[in-house]
Amino acid sequence: MLPIDHPLAGKEFILIDERAALPFILREQGSGTRKITEDRLKEAGINLSELNVVMELGSTEAVKEAVEAGFGATIISKWAVQKELKLGTLVSVKVKEVSLVRKFSVIYNKNKFQTPVVKEFISFLSSVCSVGFGTPHRN
Repeated sequence: MLPIDHPLAGKEFILIDERAALPFILREQGSGTRKITEDRLKEAGINLSELNVVMELGSTEAVKEAVEAGFGATIISKWAVQKELKLGTLVSVKVKEVSLVRKFSVIYNKNKFQTPVVKEFISFLSSVCSVGFGTPHRN
């Protein structure tokens, strides 16, 4: 993600080298977002020490606000920035050499009663996300 007025904001893709030169804002160590970011960058041959990290923040909201304010760029879930993308305060630019897919799993017992809300939620997840549905755990 980049602020709307950033010089690279008009590009569809940027190269990893361009991303490495940007001031970069990360989630704090220990967060799932940070772990995925580190893993995907490592797969592309980039260590965090090669990035120009200017901030590490403790929440997704804080990261988004720092990027909107022009302090740097970040890698963040598209689901976390839907509002900002619609409002035009942030711009999504893909990094050409990096796959940023994150998989989630939903675990539930198919043999237990499921309310209509639970069924709708599971249906929603399967329609919009790459979610793995495992088999029920048996004791």
